[in-house]
Order: sequence, then C-alpha cells, then structure tokens
Amino acid sequence: LEIVSVESTGLERWEMADGPDAQTRLLKLTYRQTVEESRSVQFRGLVAASLGQPWSVPTLTLKQATSQIARITVEHATGLRLQLVEQTGVRRIEDDTTAPRAAANAAKGGGGDGARSDRWTFSAWKPDFALLFITQPKARELQTTISTLLDINSRMLGVMSLITVQSRVAPLFELELTLPAEWTITDVKSTDPQSAESKTSTVKKS
Repeated sequence: LEIVSVESTGLERWEMADGPDAQTRLLKLTYRQTVEESRSVQFRGLVAASLGQPWSVPTLTLKQATSQIARITVEHATGLRLQLVEQTGVRRIEDDTTAPRAAANAAKGGGGDGARSDRWTFSAWKPDFALLFITQPKARELQTTISTLLDINSRMLGVMSLITVQSRVAPLFELELTLPAEWTITDVKSTDPQSAESKTSTVKKS
C-alpha cells in the first residue's frame, strides 16, 4: 500500500518508516495539540493489482489501541467485475449509499441486485482480517430490438426493419448484421435517440 495523502483535523505532519519486517511499514502521525477526544483520520493510497490475479485489501493496525474495528469500502469502475475470493474476520454490510446506487443500476438496466453494485462495504472486527478479490473486465453486452415490416406486391418483396441497439459496459463503434446474400440493400438510416440528427447511407448490391 502506497500512502499518497493523510487528512485529519489538527494534523501537523505524517511520515512513513520501515516496519519490523519486510511485509509492514509504519505511518507516524504528529498533531499540533494533544488529542483528547475522538479524531477521524482518512488515508488515501494506491495498491497495484493485475487483472485476473487475486489481490487483498491492505490492513491497518493502530499500536496501543484497546480495540479496533474497521469499515472497508471498495469501489470499482462499472466496466470491471469484482469477484470475492476470501473473507476472514469481515462481513459485508449495507450502507446509506448502497440502495441509491442499486436503484440507479436498475434504472440503467443493470438489475437491482446488490452484488452488481460498484460499491461494496464490509465491517471488520479484528485488525488482521483477510479480504481478497479478483478483478476482471466485463464483456460488452448488447440489447437489441428488431421490428420488421413486409411489403408484398406483384413486382417485388419489400422489407423494412427497425433495429434498436443499446450497448452496456462498453461503447459501440461498429455493428455487424448477417443478411441473406440475395438481398439488395437500398438505404440505411442511423439515428441517435439523444440527438435530433440522423445519418442516411445507400448501399447497392447486384
């Protein structure tokens, strides 16, 4: 864990030092005045993780603390899938922001299941807890709706199809359709539902 910033009321400075072994480091906080009441400390750090490889949430231990409980919040981008591999000394809990986020995911078509939320919150009752994850990129999902109108007369068979495509997780730049080889395409029109503009292209086949 590479600490990049520490915030706390009355904090004068903070410094890193080597720990008692190669697996730990010490973070020393110095306040301008003696701390006599409860004080909140917020750490921000970076952890290197490889896709598809297990990684663990770093643990923090307060020296000379009579008791220590922790609240761990893990957030990830919507384009990633987080898989829980191991949890020891922790349990998943609900927080005030889980329900609104789950409702937002459901409104976007992501479902209301809390497991699909991009925010996971845990409670730990001992400092040496274990919380391991594997991060994987999500595959793009496409939702399509096709409406087809047939126009039959004595000279030809006309087909008009209206296709609505919604891309999830990743943007859509190219769309491939499989059509019978005998079809002759006369025109293709694309319209962005969020824009009034539309584009029409004509493709002729012999």
